[in-house]
Amino acid sequence: MTNFNDLMERSGNGSMKWDATYIKKRFLIEDKTIYPLFISDMDYNHAEVIQQHFIETVQSGDFGYFTIQDSFYNSIIEWHKKQHDLNIRREWILAAPGTLSGLHFIIGSLLQNKNVLVFTPVYGHFQQAITSFATMHNCPLAYNGNQYTIDFNMLEEQLQHDNIEAILFCNPHNPSGKVWRQTELETLVKLCRKYDILLIADEIHSDVILGKKKFVSLLSFSELYDKIIISTGANKTFNLSGLSTSYILSQNKLLLARVEEQLNKYHIQVNRLGIAFTQIAYEYGAEWVQELIAQLHKNLAIVKTVLAGSGIEIMEPEAGYLVWMRLDKVKDVEQFVRQLAAATGVLVESGERFIADYQSFIRINIATSSTLLQEACTKLKTFYCSY
Repeated sequence: MTNFNDLMERSGNGSMKWDATYIKKRFLIEDKTIYPLFISDMDYNHAEVIQQHFIETVQSGDFGYFTIQDSFYNSIIEWHKKQHDLNIRREWILAAPGTLSGLHFIIGSLLQNKNVLVFTPVYGHFQQAITSFATMHNCPLAYNGNQYTIDFNMLEEQLQHDNIEAILFCNPHNPSGKVWRQTELETLVKLCRKYDILLIADEIHSDVILGKKKFVSLLSFSELYDKIIISTGANKTFNLSGLSTSYILSQNKLLLARVEEQLNKYHIQVNRLGIAFTQIAYEYGAEWVQELIAQLHKNLAIVKTVLAGSGIEIMEPEAGYLVWMRLDKVKDVEQFVRQLAAATGVLVESGERFIADYQSFIRINIATSSTLLQEACTKLKTFYCSY
């Protein structure tokens, strides 16, 4: 069993979450004990069996030109079948150089100078992915107590008024960790079908499900509507983001062909180790993911216990390891985040990094040691209560 309180040593190796130069640029602090809860990756070691296969792959010594083997595609098919009861065919899979890069290539190849809608607040890098090629429109999510919902009447009006040609959707939602319900997704798909809108989904947070709600991939609606395309991978689940490897899924052969043509146009190749490590993670990592989920439950309980009575409103995540929280006393959230960093060394994500409709929210990453998390949340509570 993995010891999730025995963290990797990440300082001084370029890992952005712990890198002094990057932290100085982002938070304007230096030479201070830090509690990094911002960037969305994990501080945990992999299970020994996974690491051993990684080591054996590197020790093979062959890093030359390669072709992707069937075993890579089979590992994806088997993973999604076992984890999500989702049936995928080999011809629906296109290897890509990272989930976010995949979104860039999807939008760049399919939506030049088009109108693309996002639901805000949402992962901030969606903005660049869209505006590099198209025009972005945002539809505010409705904040109902302790969760977000889609106002489908407002959405339909906007689809017509703004001549929307695509929706970029985060499933599950980042930053809140919401697992969208089957009924919500079906309504969204039917609206896209009604108005002939391409539906693009980032499903990178789908493997780490914390609650009882079952994750539903938009790919499962392909029989209802075939203009759906997904960007995803093993990166968030197994901390492989630095290997720039992912895959794109679609039942629509024409959509995949156009994206593949764009990848070939720029001679974009996938990372050999990324392909191998993704396969290893999928083949040997299921038990580790369950251990990870158990640890995240413990860490989430720490956050709720420590912050109780502070006035900080926690939106409990149903997926992933990110916690979205509202600080009503804060008027300028970016200023608060920098003041918090300067006073305490606690580094969190400002709501401003989630495009729009973020009010006084911040986001923290709980995929770290329980001790570090408890100390950080205690400092956050003390600072906020005196703010």
